[in-house]
Amino acid sequence: MCIAILNTKNTLSKETLQQCWKSNPDGAGMIYTNNGQIKTFKEMTDFDKFYKEYAKQRKANKGSNFVLHFRIATSGKIDKTNCHPFNINKNLAFVHNGMISIDPMNVNVSDTYTFNELILKKLPSTFLNNHAITELIESYIGYSKLIFLDADNEVSILNESLGHWDAQNNWYSNNSYECSYNKVKAFKAPGYKNYSLDTDYYNKPYSTTYEEVCANCDYHVATYSTQFCQYLCYDCKKIFEPTKYSY
Repeated sequence: MCIAILNTKNTLSKETLQQCWKSNPDGAGMIYTNNGQIKTFKEMTDFDKFYKEYAKQRKANKGSNFVLHFRIATSGKIDKTNCHPFNINKNLAFVHNGMISIDPMNVNVSDTYTFNELILKKLPSTFLNNHAITELIESYIGYSKLIFLDADNEVSILNESLGHWDAQNNWYSNNSYECSYNKVKAFKAPGYKNYSLDTDYYNKPYSTTYEEVCANCDYHVATYSTQFCQYLCYDCKKIFEPTKYSY
């Protein structure tokens, strides 16, 4: 699912970003501004290196917005080419959370890379100021979310309502930064002898009455125990039992 974050002022905690990395382990990146220029950074394998660079630049560029992204690959190779952020031009970059229905340019690149090359780079440089164009983009990308940052430190979020703001004025595209799992025994319902028969998972919509949300599918409630689980997607199950769910 990935996660995209707009960090406006405070330095986000290492624990928060480490949870993002754990839930979305296929590369992380960030955008910020420095002296009227767009700066980007990507890291594929070392979380500590990523956080060290983030904390350094956050301290050095206190007036800048920071846009962060943690990827879990759905198409294209796991490499820096497909790792967010993406530059549209020298003054504008963006990150994406979700899936865009577009035929990839080739098997090596992702839907986001293709969307940038074939659509965003073809638009006028001021397209974010054109309400008609942004409305068309939101319609095209469905439930995806996009965060743009330009060289003037101006931020635009498309499909902003599909994410949420926290008390420190940071915007998150989903809840995978705070997902926690209680390893306690939940009620045992018929068919919960193993995960494959967890039919209620497919029918249970997200409910605000539950506190925990699946980190990867961002839709179902996640409850875990060593005996059975409820509303937990396959990718989440792999986190807890990687040997059992390795195929």
